[in-house]
Amino acid sequence: MLRAIVIKNNIIVFSCLTLLGCANLSDNTLAISAHYGLTKHSITTSIYNHNYFQNHAYTALRTTGKLPEKTTIHLYIGSDGTPWIKGRWIAADPTPSDPLALKLMGEDKNPAIYLSRPCYFDDIKQSYCHASLWSSARYSKNVITSMALAIKQLINIDNEIILLGYSGGAAIAVLLADQLDNVVGLVTIAGNLNTDLWTTHHQLSPLTQSINPSRYQYLKKPIKSIHLAANNDKVIPLPIIQSYIAIRGGKLHIFNNADHRCCWLEKWPENLKEINSYFSMAE
Repeated sequence: MLRAIVIKNNIIVFSCLTLLGCANLSDNTLAISAHYGLTKHSITTSIYNHNYFQNHAYTALRTTGKLPEKTTIHLYIGSDGTPWIKGRWIAADPTPSDPLALKLMGEDKNPAIYLSRPCYFDDIKQSYCHASLWSSARYSKNVITSMALAIKQLINIDNEIILLGYSGGAAIAVLLADQLDNVVGLVTIAGNLNTDLWTTHHQLSPLTQSINPSRYQYLKKPIKSIHLAANNDKVIPLPIIQSYIAIRGGKLHIFNNADHRCCWLEKWPENLKEINSYFSMAE
């Protein structure tokens, strides 16, 4: 059951009325974490707080006191989750009910971290958690800057980073790559890489407080990148990804008989081998 809440700027937000409805999100995340042996932590920047999950390989390196130099860390960024209910009302908690990118990270044998956005994964009660953070400002300068600050705390500059962003997380990964000096690779998975084209295609309100990866004026040269797309993806249709590649470049890999969720998890171990091989090759 849902309950409507009216917030300051008259946006109507819906929240859970029953404990059962609210508990499923956390319970599912806990189950995923337990299945893959992930541990959850939090980190605070000068802007926002962020929850993050780390796998066994990353934990093992951290217990030495310092990550060895030149270690490559895989850093995952998940989807927008559920910012809207039925496309009409802003949700009270945008945390994805079934976080696919967290599962992908769980399958990764490389040292890996899943970094969440502000207000996600049981962090909705923070005083700054205004609905705009997961709607119009989901890819805003503050979000990107805060996540970059968190990454700099988590990963030493001597270590290399490969960013992996799924769905809306791909937009953030692209924007983060320009803020971090030690990113050596970028992987987008069914990524929202042209937010203006995406909102137009789905007849959604423009993300007026967000940065469009396809229009952003990058300070650095393009980073070696691979963009994974599904031929049957109705959420992020192929032309959206292709429009970004036409501007910024990168390798495109199209998967047949796949969509926005199927079948990334099943194929991920195989895909990771190809990704690792791709980034290990000299230019």
